[in-house]
Amino acid sequence: TTRVAIVGGTGRLGGVVREVAILFADIRGFTRLSAHMPPADVLDLLRSYHAEMVAVVFAHGGTLDKFIGDAIMVTFGSAEPDVNPARRALETALAMREALDRLNARRAAAGEVPLAQDIGVHVGPALVGNIGTPERLEHTVIGDTVNTASRIEAACKQHGRDLVVSDEVVTRAGEGFLLERLAPTWLAGKSEPLQLYAVSGHATRGDVTTAAPCRAAAAIVVLPEATVA
Repeated sequence: TTRVAIVGGTGRLGGVVREVAILFADIRGFTRLSAHMPPADVLDLLRSYHAEMVAVVFAHGGTLDKFIGDAIMVTFGSAEPDVNPARRALETALAMREALDRLNARRAAAGEVPLAQDIGVHVGPALVGNIGTPERLEHTVIGDTVNTASRIEAACKQHGRDLVVSDEVVTRAGEGFLLERLAPTWLAGKSEPLQLYAVSGHATRGDVTTAAPCRAAAAIVVLPEATVA
């Protein structure tokens, strides 16, 4: 089902609090990559990347909240309550990784450089509803859960991983995923460091699952202040 957050001039301000999973994804090094590209080529790159990722999001029942330059913000459980939005978001993120592999195979065949992406996922309560003015309302999701998801995505670069999730996602998503326990990470705006995990893929028989992360955490990592969209 195709789900897109709507921007328009009808409806009322306000909303409801729901448990939602938030996924942020963007192209790693996009600013540097696009700096020497003609504008038309930049648009083609964004269209191809966004098309691949959004198709995966819709296939997994996610809602496209917005595009933010090269980045995308996706929600699970915002359009309607979800039994396990964290697991759905994690499955979507892994499918997005596979989709990027397919896109890069086509880019390689065309003589283009491969793309890398960063994905961050968090789950928790958030306000789902309309913000803005009576003349222009935007249906979206706001709150600390959204800010934290954005900062987790930014933490991918510091940890050198392409898919990083919060401890809350790991706890609520359930078993069946290969995880690496990262160093406790102090995100901007938080009063204490957060336990984050890198996700390697789906677990198969004999693999380490959520019950036993596959690598011990290192020292606390302090990230620089980040601008949250």
